[in-house]
This record gives sequence, C-alpha cells and structure tokens, in this order.
Amino acid sequence: MIIFPHVPKTAGSSLRRSLSEKYGDRLFLDYDTAPVSDSPKRLLLEQEQKEQIASNTMLWRDNYDIIYGHYPADKYDSLGPDVKRAIFFRDPIDRTCSNYFYRLHNQTSGSGDISNVPISEFAMRPNMRFVYSNYLRNISISDFDFIGITERFEESLDLFEKVFGIKLDSHRERVGKNNNYSNYLKDDGSLEILEQSQAHNQKIYEKALRAFDRLYSKHVG
Repeated sequence: MIIFPHVPKTAGSSLRRSLSEKYGDRLFLDYDTAPVSDSPKRLLLEQEQKEQIASNTMLWRDNYDIIYGHYPADKYDSLGPDVKRAIFFRDPIDRTCSNYFYRLHNQTSGSGDISNVPISEFAMRPNMRFVYSNYLRNISISDFDFIGITERFEESLDLFEKVFGIKLDSHRERVGKNNNYSNYLKDDGSLEILEQSQAHNQKIYEKALRAFDRLYSKHVG
C-alpha cells in the first residue's frame, strides 16, 4: 500500500487523474474539508481519525492499494510498517503564489474570501508558512520511498515507475507552468516578504531536492 499525501498546488490534479487511471477503485481519495494545520482543533480531529483507521486496518489494506489526498503523512501509520510513502514538493514561493491565485479566482463560501487580502499577507498565514511541516508531521524526508518534484515532473514520473512498478501517464494541464511569479512579486514589491515567509518551507524543499536526486540516481541512474 502507498500512502501519498498531496500538498496543495504541487501537481495534484494531474497526478490524481493519472492515479485514477492506473489504480481505479483501488485508489482511495482522502480530501478532508478542513485544511491541514497545527491548530488544536485540527490536531484533535486528526487523533480521532487515526483511532478510527486503527480500528479498521484490514478494511483499508484489503480494499485499497494507494491513498491520495490532503492529509498529513502520519495519518495512516496504523496500517503497518510495510506501507510505502510518497509525496511531491514544489518551490515554496511558486507553490504559495499558485495557491493564492487559485483561491483568488475560485472563491467558495468554505475557503474564505481573500479578494482584499494582498499576497504578502496571505503568505504570512501560519498554514502557508509551515505547510510542508504540517503535512509531514513527524515523518522525515528520509522516511519516504518516493519524492517527487513539481519542477521535474517528467523525471518524477520515471522515478515513480522505478520505485513502485507503475507507469503513470503524464497529464500536464498546469504542472510546473511558468506564471512569472517572480516578476509579478518584484513589480508588486512583495518578493522579499514572500522569501521571508517561506524560509521554513524552503529548508524542507532543499532537503527534498537532495532526497530526490539520491533516489533518482539509485533507481533511474
């Protein structure tokens, strides 16, 4: 079984389509309505969910080969030590900008109106500043069997095939698209603030890049 948390705006829509094609009804999509964060309310919810999963481990293992969606990486730990782990990372500033503009142009009643929120303020929100650690929880980069990098999407698919023996078709609707975020931020005067806000995520991203290179060298060559 593969545990595959999807950090928002890291090529998720394309991967979801590819995974659905290959795994069919053996794929479980876990898209919780509550954003992943470290708030007490969220952590309490996660503990309750973990207890429910632990009480039905055989149901999960018998019915699914992969679990993909917006959930923290340790949510399904009770399914056993033999589960495989996968995750994608993206340049933190690009990920934050992509998230911001998606939210800006896809306002829903449940996500909160950000039409009057500048990107510099949005990026300083705790769930933006610590998005990677919120999704990793107590799982380290080295614990993952597969690390994907959005900016190296095609290579990541090659690595996925070598690690898991499944060839995913490439659906690159919006993956790694160059939206000139840096130029926008320079013109807007927000680049320095974005760099400061994403410092924590940047450190994790750099670890992920090194891990990707090691895995790629080992499995692909």
